[in-house]
Amino acid sequence: MKTVLTLIAMTLGSFSSVSSRQPVNAKASQELAEQVIAALRNSSDQSYGLLLPSLQDFNKIMKDNKSIYGGNLEAAQLEFEQHYKNILVPTTENSFRHLLSEGRRRGIDWQKISLMSWETEASLDEHLQPATFVIAIEADDKIYRIEIDKAIYLKGQWKVSQFIRLV
Repeated sequence: MKTVLTLIAMTLGSFSSVSSRQPVNAKASQELAEQVIAALRNSSDQSYGLLLPSLQDFNKIMKDNKSIYGGNLEAAQLEFEQHYKNILVPTTENSFRHLLSEGRRRGIDWQKISLMSWETEASLDEHLQPATFVIAIEADDKIYRIEIDKAIYLKGQWKVSQFIRLV
């Protein structure tokens, strides 16, 4: 199992030998910020989980880089499917619930938050370069920052990761 997961990690880290920087679509950035805000207002870890890259997205990435897997592409995809369902999705939802809890502890009423701004890199390598996506919110006249580490820009859309925290 560790060998297949190592191969998957290598795939995600080695998309192209030619790196070309592409501007990030501002509309896509705004959409992600609004989707995260909606999930926060509804306290919906499942809504946040839907913002992850899909299993189909990962399978396509693996297929596009099948030379890394040799004859083990199908086995790697099956193993990753189990990892995705049993580890990645639950970890993502747990991180989101932790963020909600931390916010409540700090006095945030999630239903009353307002989106102030968002920021990330202006351009990224076109092949899934992880980036930190920051969302500023206002709650009861206080500004808070939410950081999503290892967010990726995939097919013109931002996708979240399990690494979300209130700063």
